[in-house]
Amino acid sequence: VQDHNSSRSNKSSSITGDLVSIDDEDQTGKTNVYPNPSNGNFNLIVVPQIDDSYDAIVTDAQGRIIYEFSSSDVMTEIDLSNFSDGIYNLQILVDDQVINRKLVKQ
Repeated sequence: VQDHNSSRSNKSSSITGDLVSIDDEDQTGKTNVYPNPSNGNFNLIVVPQIDDSYDAIVTDAQGRIIYEFSSSDVMTEIDLSNFSDGIYNLQILVDDQVINRKLVKQ
């Protein structure tokens, strides 16, 4: 059995834009994450108002990128089931704004 946690990348990356939200709720109404907390499978809803696509990065508590993607789909599944329980940070760049959301895997 492979330990997926040990194969994480140590590379770093960042998204730049105006910081909009760091709470559990997105005040812009552009994003929704459910269920949260979850067993590792999260549904991300993003409704851009200007751009057709968005970028997203999930980092662990140490700031290491464990999941990174770009999408133009309104709904995207984020699968963290192979990672340890804990709190992860989801950064979304949409319409030149950065929205930070917490993902709780339990």
